[in-house]
Amino acid sequence: MTEPHAAPDQALAAKTAPALQDDEIDLGQLLSIFRIDRWLILGGTLCACVLGILVASSIAPTYRADALIQLDQRTETTPGVDEANQLVAVESSVQTEIEVLKSRLVLGLTVDQLALQNQVTPVYLPLFGAAAARRYHGIKPAEPWLEPKYQWGGSYLQLQIFDVPEIWLGVPLRVVAEDGGRYRLLDGADNLILRGQVGQLAKANGISVLISALQANYQSEFLLTKLPRFSAIRSLAGQLQVAERGKQSNMLALSLQGQNKASLTRILDSITNNYLEQNLKRMAAQAQQSIDFLATQLPQVQTKLRRAEQALNDYQLSVQSVNVSMESQRVLDQLVGVEAEIADLEAKEAELAVLFTPEHPNFQTLSKQKQSLLERRKQMNKVVEQLPKTQQQIVRFQHDVELNQQIYLSLLKQKQELELLREGTSGTVRVLDHAQLNPAPIKPKKALIVVLATLLGAMASVAIALLRLMLLSRVDNPKQLEELGYPVLASVPQSKAARRLETQQRKRPLQQRLNGAHALLPLAAPQDLAVEALRSLHASLHRPLVQADNKVVMITGPSPNIGKSFTVANLATVMALAGQRVLVIDADLRMGYLQRAFGTHYDNGLTEYLQGNISRAEALRRSTVSNLTIIPRGAVPTNPTELLQHPRFEQLLQWANKVFDVVLIDTPPLLAVTDPSIIARHAGTRLMVLKQQHSTTKELALAQQRLQQKDAKISGLILNGIDRHAAYSGLNYYDDYQYSRKRKQEQGFKAVARRGISLKGLFS
Repeated sequence: MTEPHAAPDQALAAKTAPALQDDEIDLGQLLSIFRIDRWLILGGTLCACVLGILVASSIAPTYRADALIQLDQRTETTPGVDEANQLVAVESSVQTEIEVLKSRLVLGLTVDQLALQNQVTPVYLPLFGAAAARRYHGIKPAEPWLEPKYQWGGSYLQLQIFDVPEIWLGVPLRVVAEDGGRYRLLDGADNLILRGQVGQLAKANGISVLISALQANYQSEFLLTKLPRFSAIRSLAGQLQVAERGKQSNMLALSLQGQNKASLTRILDSITNNYLEQNLKRMAAQAQQSIDFLATQLPQVQTKLRRAEQALNDYQLSVQSVNVSMESQRVLDQLVGVEAEIADLEAKEAELAVLFTPEHPNFQTLSKQKQSLLERRKQMNKVVEQLPKTQQQIVRFQHDVELNQQIYLSLLKQKQELELLREGTSGTVRVLDHAQLNPAPIKPKKALIVVLATLLGAMASVAIALLRLMLLSRVDNPKQLEELGYPVLASVPQSKAARRLETQQRKRPLQQRLNGAHALLPLAAPQDLAVEALRSLHASLHRPLVQADNKVVMITGPSPNIGKSFTVANLATVMALAGQRVLVIDADLRMGYLQRAFGTHYDNGLTEYLQGNISRAEALRRSTVSNLTIIPRGAVPTNPTELLQHPRFEQLLQWANKVFDVVLIDTPPLLAVTDPSIIARHAGTRLMVLKQQHSTTKELALAQQRLQQKDAKISGLILNGIDRHAAYSGLNYYDDYQYSRKRKQEQGFKAVARRGISLKGLFS
């Protein structure tokens, strides 16, 4: 006998992956996979959506407070002290001010003022305890559900003083509430540190605690942590955001984010106030620096003035001359004015040298002015040299007196102006908008989290479905099996009617099943798609049966739960209804249940016959279907493999081959036991049932190898459990045909009814 297909095992070795792994992506097959694994995809997506909702609900909301600061390029001028304002004027870039705002100088003051090193954390149930507590709005603490240490809302602890040794910095300590406002403080190892009373300072082991208010259930717990100052400042800096609003606007927008919305505005106001205070101190410090410099210069100038006055008086007495001519006085006044301006510029240069380098524009401007005045003084000195000698000497002495006098008065005036400026300094910044809390949380974006979780769940589910297909090489469609070199005789779709009949059959009492009640689909739903597929299988079996050595057809499968017994029972019914004499043998001596479908007992069946306990005629059972005879499995034997090897089994098949048109044998799974391999030697036709997205090509290869060891081969495949809407099923065309046929019948009935013809008489 020639085999219909040559060497399918070689093709299987070359193509163990499904058609999806080809270079071209088959969209139809992808849609088929998605539809078959739709419950996996929908379930994974739904689980991810629910998980996203739980995560979004459990994340603590984050709030934000905002403030706005304006930067001025120069200090506001105080009337009458313009020169002093110029001495202390400071120009700072926006980026510099941002760094000042986020410096430890400013944030450290806020940490110290508000005691941000002290952290109080209620103990919640992990995962969702904090979310449940946020949803509680009662006045009193909520009743505990599980352990009493967990809090469920309504509890609070106000900490006023908390000092610990350096070794305890950053280490959480547990506060356990007791009755009467008492509490105890424990370390991580449950060692008692101290006991305290609310409102009273408690000290022990170098730790000082003052709890001003405590409302909590008995034995509920809080965690107290004293953070290192540097850690508290760094944490605050991470929550603070400072940015310039617009370009070159000199507006700084401050925002502070956190989960404790009650303290956000307080903390942000403290930061802005500390920033303003340090700015004022900086301006006042610059003015004080100039005042200190002038205070050192005034005594020196005053001494020079006294010496110049004394020298002038002594010279006038020696030459007996008091006054100078008007021409000399005019030259003297001009020279004194120039000298005073030069002295004033030198004083300003000395002050600027403390603040700026010589390359600064203000410093360069003063240098140019001083150079011009030096040239004028040189010219004035030439005029003085042309005067008489006595007049020259008097002019010089009087020049020294008036010059030192003007310098002294000028420095004294500047000192007084700087003192006034120091007291009235307003700084270079001002707060336009004080801290204001946004009542709506900025995080989490719950809708976005749920959407993203749902999308990720859907993508992960699809990836798992594709991964299963690629790694397990699951059987998906007949085309895939034909490419491996196997003939597919039929594709049996899923049948809701068959599942319903099977459920009803199991629920019926035993007596009803024995009286002829059955779950045979061709009788209960002859128009079902699965029945049409079995009729197609019946037609496809004609050629293999003709070419086979006998009329014995073995129907097996690589694994259980693939619809093998369903195929045997209903295929036998289709053949019997077509007029063939059919014998069905339940050779699954371990777990066979064909008696359920045919409404009979399993006892006195194949097992008893092979054991020689009953005759062949006693093993035969006639079913309610004409031309259909069955042999149930009988009692479960202890040696099923040995019984199938008994000569009685071969004799039974030889007799049945002569008496019946077709003999159908239902076997156990081929890869589970060796029974099918024994039966295969007696069968001329060997059919294997596979289930879509359940069976794999590896199972098919192993099953073929198992049969080849017994010199047997697969005659054809039956693909069961096909999704009727999946690609390559071909069943949607039958649906369209049935729908069109039904519509035409309904139209015919309506036309007859309109003509007044009796439908009963028409079809009788």
